[in-house]
Amino acid sequence: MKAAMMMEIYLAGPEVFLPDADAIFEKKKAICGDHGFKGVSPFDNEPPKRLRNLLKISGAIYRSNELAMKNCDLAIANVTPFRGISADPGTVLEIGFFLGQEKTVFAYTNVEEDYAVRVSKSAWAGGDLRQDCHGHKVENFELFDNLMIQHGVWESGGNVFIQSVTSNEDLYRDLTGFEKAVKAAQERVQGVGRLTAGGRIAAAGGRR
Repeated sequence: MKAAMMMEIYLAGPEVFLPDADAIFEKKKAICGDHGFKGVSPFDNEPPKRLRNLLKISGAIYRSNELAMKNCDLAIANVTPFRGISADPGTVLEIGFFLGQEKTVFAYTNVEEDYAVRVSKSAWAGGDLRQDCHGHKVENFELFDNLMIQHGVWESGGNVFIQSVTSNEDLYRDLTGFEKAVKAAQERVQGVGRLTAGGRIAAAGGRR
């Protein structure tokens, strides 16, 4: 079990697809360091450059990220909607991976509108908040995304930080919510002083 000052945070999110991904991760790592954590990005253990086969490359990336997630103590996920209505699917899988390990997850989003409102404004809109254009029911619990994500974060002992960033340029680069999540993790660890056997921060999750 790691001491609080050595705890590692996995930095989950769609930033990996941005042209300035490296710079964003460096800023996140600096924020983690300022609060006594080590930030670990998906880029930290990239597969060997010699790989040429796309299937081998994608498999190596997955295994690298899986190993990083196993070694980290908790995660902070950027769940700002990406290329659609919901959070990046790879990020959601990573949240689930941490929950499966019984580790704490914190999350943040730079879009304040809840899931059902976003559906109502999308190409899938069905004219109201109850169903989409295909007649399929729309989940409407006034949560930022699918209930399994938000409640999963809460049940892990973490929390979700929601804010509105209106600038497209800053939508995935504004780290105000991220910093709040790191600070919350620091306060949770300092208040508890230990992790449970499964790696979970031993405290009940807050509610928005």
